[in-house]
Amino acid sequence: MPAPLLRFATIEDAPVVARLLREMDGHYHPDGPLRTPEAYLSTVRSVIDSDEGTRFALCFLDPDEASSAAGIACVGVLRPGQALQGLVFVKDLFVRDGTRDRGVGAALMRFLARFAVESGIGRIDLTTDAENLGARRLYERLGAVVRPKVCYSFPTEVLRHLAEE
Repeated sequence: MPAPLLRFATIEDAPVVARLLREMDGHYHPDGPLRTPEAYLSTVRSVIDSDEGTRFALCFLDPDEASSAAGIACVGVLRPGQALQGLVFVKDLFVRDGTRDRGVGAALMRFLARFAVESGIGRIDLTTDAENLGARRLYERLGAVVRPKVCYSFPTEVLRHLAEE
């Protein structure tokens, strides 16, 4: 089998990215309703076309087959950061069912590490749920350092209240 292909998504990849994001939502929220495939595609196209800083890293197990997309990392580059180097923030990393335990997650993280080093970026940050033991094992195996921090979130209902004050 050829080596996996890792690269950032282009606008031509929008259908692949939309499919993976919808599958990820179904995986993490199996009882919740999913938006339509068209809604995912519209969102992905606007993100790729914008300058907001979001990027999608893709891993294809067969470089010649778009349907072989096995995983995705949704990331943003944030600056200035410590020593003005900035950081890559991994918002989501998802590996499709049936392709787990094949090194896809590790390959995506290595791809992002190479991107960071080549871009002069000082670190990669991410969070994961405490009960996501598979993700925690992956990150720790790759050398991630657990930082004792408190993670805050402003969910939609809190945002609305805060915005009205």
